[in-house]
Amino acid sequence: MPDNTSIILKSGTRGITGDAFYGCSGLTSITIPSSVTSIGSSAFYGCSGLTSITIPEGVTSIEYRAFYGCSGLTSITIPSSVTTIGSGAFDGCWGLASITIPSSVTTIEYRAFYGCWGLAAIIIPSSVTTIGDGAFDGCYKITDVYCYAETVPATNLNAFDVTYIDNSTLHVPASAIEAYKTIEPWSKFGTIVTLDGEEPVVPEPEQCAKPNITFANGKVRFDCETENVKFVPTVTCEPSQTLNGNELELGTTFTISVYAKRSGYEDSEVATATINLASIGDVNGDGQITIADVTSLVNIILGK
Repeated sequence: MPDNTSIILKSGTRGITGDAFYGCSGLTSITIPSSVTSIGSSAFYGCSGLTSITIPEGVTSIEYRAFYGCSGLTSITIPSSVTTIGSGAFDGCWGLASITIPSSVTTIEYRAFYGCWGLAAIIIPSSVTTIGDGAFDGCYKITDVYCYAETVPATNLNAFDVTYIDNSTLHVPASAIEAYKTIEPWSKFGTIVTLDGEEPVVPEPEQCAKPNITFANGKVRFDCETENVKFVPTVTCEPSQTLNGNELELGTTFTISVYAKRSGYEDSEVATATINLASIGDVNGDGQITIADVTSLVNIILGK
């Protein structure tokens, strides 16, 4: 599938079958009609280009690994019709910064949000009675969990990553706070407080650091304090030429703009730099500074 692909499913579509868009990493957006009632196993497995998705009302369950490895997802709208979030449904969706589970959900199955390390806030409604093994394991950035269940949901020690939740805050109903303090893994949270009618605080995604642009030895280099980013450059130039007798003097000023992006982060601010032809040097190594060096430089910047 080519990059920047958007799909609008036909109205009247009843379901998205298993493996329907398996491995379609170039899929960037999809519109799902309200007629859809089921999303099959691995339907969007590996669709890393998706950044957001709205699941329509009428869908009652999100099945096994439906969105596994959709690392580009930063937001999901789960409808109030869903009662079960299946095993590994959002496993590896590490671009998510927060998740709100609707009050219709009773079961969060095995590894449903495993490895979603971008999650900082989780909102669990009072309807949830069971949380499966490893449901939120590997979510090491969690700062706040808001659990509205007055009866402590049945789970086991690995539902949360106990290595990290000792620095997190668990918000629970006042009537059940003592129970949460005595039942693992809930008791492993560093701080346990009552909800007291407070509104959940959902943090904004962290922004990538603004890139640095350097130029030396005929090459432009981009660096960023945020690790594992992708650089998106743009190059414009203003050429000039002056004919002196039988010599043609070339002049070109390049303006280079670049921003950094990474799944789970906001795009960085745009950095810019200006380079003059005189400072380019012999980029292609042919012993002369010519228009070919200009072309070589542009190709280097754009990664061609």
